[in-house]
Amino acid sequence: MSPRLWTYLLVAALALTAGACSSTLAQQKLSGSDVAALDKFPHERFDALSKAHVDTQGRTDYTALKANPDELVYFSAAVASAGPKSAPKLHPDGNHGLAFYINGYNALAMLNVLSRYPDIKDLDSLSKQADFFVFTELTVDGKVINLKDLENEVVRPYARKHYKGLGTVSKLGRVHFALNCASAGCPRLPNEGFDPARLDEQLDRETNRFVREERNVSVNHKRRVVTLSKIFEWYAEDFTDDAGNAINQLKWINTYLPEEEKIPEEYSLEFRDYDWTLNDQKLYE
Repeated sequence: MSPRLWTYLLVAALALTAGACSSTLAQQKLSGSDVAALDKFPHERFDALSKAHVDTQGRTDYTALKANPDELVYFSAAVASAGPKSAPKLHPDGNHGLAFYINGYNALAMLNVLSRYPDIKDLDSLSKQADFFVFTELTVDGKVINLKDLENEVVRPYARKHYKGLGTVSKLGRVHFALNCASAGCPRLPNEGFDPARLDEQLDRETNRFVREERNVSVNHKRRVVTLSKIFEWYAEDFTDDAGNAINQLKWINTYLPEEEKIPEEYSLEFRDYDWTLNDQKLYE
């Protein structure tokens, strides 16, 4: 969600959960000697975990993951201890750093689910969302942070700076189709990790997949209306041209569609309600 909407969420949730306080998620950390021994950041550990526990629909087998969490525990410890600031040698460029933050966010969302599983079934209320995204503290690159701030104060600014340096600010919007908040309304979680060497290819792939799904982009030519995922409303300021100027969301989407599928940019926009059901394989059996 955009910072403005997150502020509304937090204020509303505080009203609903008077007296609520933050809790720190049990998250291991690597020792200094373990970090020093790494010759690269262990993205392959999250890749293996994703291949083992995420299906082609982007749903996670949390039951199996909770029974065998070792890879997630290790990777989350690496996220806590060996980021671009703590271990810069492991993140030599922007693609390495961005892959770190994307995989880190997705892994910590999983860890956050496991801390509540099997009781958690959805995040369909302000109080649940506030507890999950705001009141639960995690550690990323040596900094205590929550998922809301990780996305809005770290990942998005990092990506914007990276792509601004390359003169390709329009690529920033793709990040929203890589971050997965463990809900059915989210972009599908890939059953692989993001790889710094293939990051542009993977982000393009996930963006192309997202904008072709009816649940995310639905065109009614008779009504001249396009119904979009809430992501395009919440983060409208991130869908820009390469100069960083905000543009019509349809114009941005059209850059990822072939000529015969391009949507008339004068069509009106509507936004679909978000599905906060947990992306748990068991709920879809």
